[in-house]
Formats: sequence, structure tokens, C-alpha cells
Amino acid sequence: MKRASRKYPEKGSPSAIRDEVMRDQKADKGLSGQVPAGYVRLNANVRKDLHIRIKIEAVRQSKTIGQLIEEWIERYIPKL
Repeated sequence: MKRASRKYPEKGSPSAIRDEVMRDQKADKGLSGQVPAGYVRLNANVRKDLHIRIKIEAVRQSKTIGQLIEEWIERYIPKL
């Protein structure tokens, strides 16, 4: 019986670049699933197509989705 080999993304492909960016971001931030001091966890239900768009934009800008959301809030919602 032949074993299926795990297929890795081709170097330089969008998925390989995305994986590399996400690894770098996690390493830079020391992300462990814990909420950093001074932050709260935000959960939202969004359409799948919108989720894909924001993920792609985050990778394109080498940022996390959370960073994009913070920027948009700062830009579009007046401070109290």
C-alpha cells in the first residue's frame, strides 16, 4: 500500500508566502493563544467571502487580522 506524501506549497507561491508571514508574526509576537495584557478577545461572525478577503489583505500587508481591525477602528470610528 502506497502512502500519500504530504504536499507542501511550492516555494514563492501565495500559500507558502502566507504560511511564512504567519509564522513570522507568531514568532515576533510570542503568540500562545493567550490574550496580551491590555487587550480583549473579539469574536465576530462574518460571511466566508469577507473572511477570505480580510485574510488575504492581512497577508498582503504582512499584518494580522487584528492589526487591520484596530487600524480601521482608529480610522473610521470617532474616539469617545
